[in-house]
This record gives sequence, C-alpha cells and structure tokens, in this order.
Amino acid sequence: MPRSGWPAARAMAPPLACSAAAPAWIARRADSPSHTPGASSGIRPARSAIIARNLSAAAKPIAWSIPCCGTRPGRPWRAVPRQGLIAGILFGMPNTVRNSDCKGSRILVKSATRALDVLELLAARPEAMAHGDIARALRIPKSSLTDLLGTLEHRHYVVREGTGTAERMRLGPAVLGLAGVLLRRTDVTRLAQPVIAALMARTGESAALVLRDGAEVVVVCKENCNQPILYSLQLGERGPVNASAGGKAILGLLPEAEAEAILAAGPLPRLTALTLTEPAALKRDLAAVARGGIAYSREEMIEGIVAMGHAVLDATGRPCAGLSVGVPKVRFTREKEALLAEALREAAAEISGMLGWQGALRRAAA
Repeated sequence: MPRSGWPAARAMAPPLACSAAAPAWIARRADSPSHTPGASSGIRPARSAIIARNLSAAAKPIAWSIPCCGTRPGRPWRAVPRQGLIAGILFGMPNTVRNSDCKGSRILVKSATRALDVLELLAARPEAMAHGDIARALRIPKSSLTDLLGTLEHRHYVVREGTGTAERMRLGPAVLGLAGVLLRRTDVTRLAQPVIAALMARTGESAALVLRDGAEVVVVCKENCNQPILYSLQLGERGPVNASAGGKAILGLLPEAEAEAILAAGPLPRLTALTLTEPAALKRDLAAVARGGIAYSREEMIEGIVAMGHAVLDATGRPCAGLSVGVPKVRFTREKEALLAEALREAAAEISGMLGWQGALRRAAA
C-alpha cells in the first residue's frame, strides 16, 4: 500500500463535489508519525483511509437549501448537495456557480449575476430604493453591494439620489442608451412571424401583421390558412386605415387627438357599402377599441369578409403595429368571434412583450 496518504484516501472514497485540489497538509498530517504518537509506519495508509471514509460519509448527498448565486429575487432556493458545502469549507468556495437552470450547465459569474439582479430589481420597482432594501431583497452582503453599486454608478447604470439616511438608488441613463440601441435594431416582422403562424394555426383563419403608413396600412407579415374558402393576404398589400381591422386597432390605441388628425388628413375611401367614412361613426368605433382592444372590419374592406384586429405596443406603450385575422362571413359564428378575440389578445401581448412592453394593452398617453 502506498505511503502517500492523500492519494490513497482519494482512491478509496468518492470525489468531493469541488474542483479544487485538497490541501497537501491534510495528507501530510494524516500520515505523519508526529500526528499520532506511537503510530507505526504500517498503519499510516489506514489512517488516511479512515479520514477519507469520514470525509466521504460527511459528504453524503443531503440536499441543503441554500441561495444559489445568480438566482433572481423570488426564485425558489436551489437544493445543493451537502458535499459541495463541505468541500467549500475545506478547500474554499469558488467564485462561480454551476446553475442547473441554465442550458448546458453554464457557469455563472457571481459578481456579474449580482449586478444584473440589481438592475432588474431597480427596473421592477417604480421608486428609488435604499441600499439596505436592495441588500435585503437580493440577500447580498452590504459590503459587497456597496462596491457593486459604486461600479454601476461610475458607469452610469445607476444614479444616487439624496444623502445619508435619505440616500436612494435608481436606474441611470446608460440603461436607456442600451434600450434605445436594442429598439433600433429590433425587427418586429421577424419577431412576429412565429406568432402569426401560431395565430393562424389556432384560429384556422388567415392572419397578418400590418404597419401604418400615414392613412394606410401595409401587410408586412402573413400566414394564409388552407381552408377551401379563405381570405388570401399578400405581402405589401395596402388598405385604408379606416377600413382595416388592424388599422382601426392601431388608431384606437393612439391618443385621441392624433387619431382624429390622421383621419382628417384627407378623404377616406369607401371600398364597400359598409365602409365607415363618417367621422362620428369612426369615432364610436375607435372608442370601442380603446375600451376593449378589439377592432372590427365588418365587410368594410372586402364584401363577405369579417376581420378582427388588435394593436401591438412598443416598449413605450405606443401602438406600432396591428394584428388581424380575416374570416369569411359564412364561418363567422359567436364561437369563432370569442376564439379570435382571445387569440388576438394573447398574440398581441406576446409580441408587445418581445418589444419591451410589460403593461396593459391600452390607449397610449397623449
């Protein structure tokens, strides 16, 4: 049997859940005659094995609930095997944590995760927060949080308000700068395509996303259904905003004065006998959209086609696009209407969330 105690111990016991090497003094002291008076050289490996077995027994996987570095506020604590704690106590805790919530067992850097947690917490709170409140909410030591906030403040991601006990922290202008870059690079058409496809599959009817161009709307994303009788949409197809369900959905959530100015910019075309062109009738229609979010085009664009629409909001809460689903009149039942309303609301909320909006889908502030 080899005289080196620690290799023998490691060979006889399961490895501890820690990547750090064991300190050499454990092996030296385990096999040192001076460590055990009267011990002969023949029992040194045995003593190493005893230490190994004791450590192995202590390292038996017992789930201890401890906060995982990198978890967000409100997430359940992650069960961590006890051997990880023991190894950390003996050999030193690493500065990274393998988060089981991440794909592919990614390594999360504790300091970076804490910085993101701070920013997300401040973004979720309408008011500025005190140093101690942040520390308690995120379970971060105050000393660590002080250095972290100092770094974020230096880079203008947080701003300090007040002094002494009245000191508070809020998000800084650097966050807005990053958000602006993201918004400029976000392609709503690309984001909406899978949602439009799912909307068509759920309703069984042709679905589209339209953008407003003055007093018209343009189809920029569409999925046609495979029904024998269908409303066929074409990319680039244009229509007057007053006759389109998607167009009226956008107008209904714009500030009232702005919507009226768009409709008053020129004569409104009448495409069918049912197209609304009178200002009073359109105003009633848009008021209903502002209350419930759903817009209707009842054979106003094409005879025999009923369409329903809902606006999509950008990160500022302003309507930037409109969803619509067109149905042949012969299939437009009460059950179909209820299905379309629910599906449109959920699809609009999903795309709006992708664009950064997290509030209710209601009329934008003037």
